[in-house]
Amino acid sequence: MKTRNVLLSSLLFISFSLFAQTHSKQTLPLCQAFDVLIKSAANNFTDLYGEAIGKSDSKTFNSLVEIAGAKSSIVTGYLDYFSFRADFGTFATSEQVTSYLKNLQSEFIKCKPDFAFLYDKDRVIPEYISNFYFIDKHSAGLKLYNAYFHIRKDNNQYNLKFEIFKKDLLREYIYLTNEPNFNQQECKEVRGIVEASKDKFDRIKGEKSNNGYIEWYNSILCITGLKECRIWPVNAFHKIPTFEVNTGTTNNKDQAKQLKENVTQLIAQSLGKRYAIGSANDGDLITFCLKDDAGKYGKELISIETKSSDKLNSFMKKEISYSVVLSFFTVNP
Repeated sequence: MKTRNVLLSSLLFISFSLFAQTHSKQTLPLCQAFDVLIKSAANNFTDLYGEAIGKSDSKTFNSLVEIAGAKSSIVTGYLDYFSFRADFGTFATSEQVTSYLKNLQSEFIKCKPDFAFLYDKDRVIPEYISNFYFIDKHSAGLKLYNAYFHIRKDNNQYNLKFEIFKKDLLREYIYLTNEPNFNQQECKEVRGIVEASKDKFDRIKGEKSNNGYIEWYNSILCITGLKECRIWPVNAFHKIPTFEVNTGTTNNKDQAKQLKENVTQLIAQSLGKRYAIGSANDGDLITFCLKDDAGKYGKELISIETKSSDKLNSFMKKEISYSVVLSFFTVNP
């Protein structure tokens, strides 16, 4: 089976290389095109650029890879936003678009039987937009791709698209297998903060403080060895109450990496096998969630992220610093 998969990947790569070199279009079933698109995302999809759509400085192109059955297949590249989109057309009823979508999903799973689709309503206008994310399941966890079927209701009609994005292309979740550590004090404190997240950290809010720009609550519960544990009433990025603490700052990137690994190990030991650990952005972002919530938006309980001062410090001609920030979130219901 492994030899067969390697052979199939090689044939796809050779096929893709040939048409890319000759700048000719090729129509592929979505199942086969998916592998090509994953590879192309690393190059911002630029190797799929065909004729520009619109003005000469257009950032939207007809794609050299077209999806079988799609009305159009285009690539968009602008700043840090790179995507591929295939439009399957507009349908008169919900039943029609649903039937067409199920056929697409069925054909895809015949080719990739380990895949499934994770339903997620749009967070802004859920009554009009539905997304079905591509996930690759395995016994130890799952892979969530930033790729989905997209249904949009407009003027009582239903449009169906497939979209895939370079940014945050892959999140991989691994199910924890260890029992929680009930003896170590730091592990008890981690579980205490997780419990407090269920009521928006109200039980551990202390005095309110501010720096002239942002207000926060000092937490009456912290993790042994850490200082300045804070609770943000409104987090600009997550828009939900967030417990946050800087676990350390260093000018050495390797030391920051080791610190993040140590914090990750502590959280894993604290939570145990009811939970999953997720990795995104090439390991720059680590998250934890309940095992059954792996891949679901808004269900991350904890994140560990390395934040760099490279742009600001480079401008001010200062040494770059790296901070490892540990955050706990109130999970959306």
